[in-house]
Amino acid sequence: MHDPLTQAFQIKYPWKKYGNKGQTDFEKHYREAFITIWHKDPEKDSSDDSCGWFKRSRHGDKEILQKIIKRYSGEWDAEYCGWFDKGGKPLFSIIGIVNNLVWYAAFEHLGTREKANAFMRRNIFDIIFFAENPVDSLFPYITQKYGKDDRERRIENLASIVYGWIRHLMF
Repeated sequence: MHDPLTQAFQIKYPWKKYGNKGQTDFEKHYREAFITIWHKDPEKDSSDDSCGWFKRSRHGDKEILQKIIKRYSGEWDAEYCGWFDKGGKPLFSIIGIVNNLVWYAAFEHLGTREKANAFMRRNIFDIIFFAENPVDSLFPYITQKYGKDDRERRIENLASIVYGWIRHLMF
């Protein structure tokens, strides 16, 4: 069963809880929350996209997504400068591949090299964090951490993820 509530953030009391000498270090520094803000998913199926909190590629321009997929297909395992070998193993660093994925998607979405470059400069920290952060990143998709997937499926999945992520950053 899907729980429609997700904790968005908490506001905690500004003072710490002090008391008995027998408290652990955590207990000494713990501050209780006096306000908790929840995000309620209005979708029953947990797709979480009717409220606009998350931008999905399916809400974007389908033609742009297809252009991104086509661009990725041409660059994926190209003979001289592809991102992956024929077996799907990365040839660049994770950050290098993600920078390329985001730049090509931004180029297709924004329409010019200048706009794509400006987008990259404005968002470079977020792009690097998106590449390798320990919780929610492209690392497992690029390294095939959870098993091998066929080339076309990987390209479509990464194009969809990156395009949705770019739309989220822009709106």
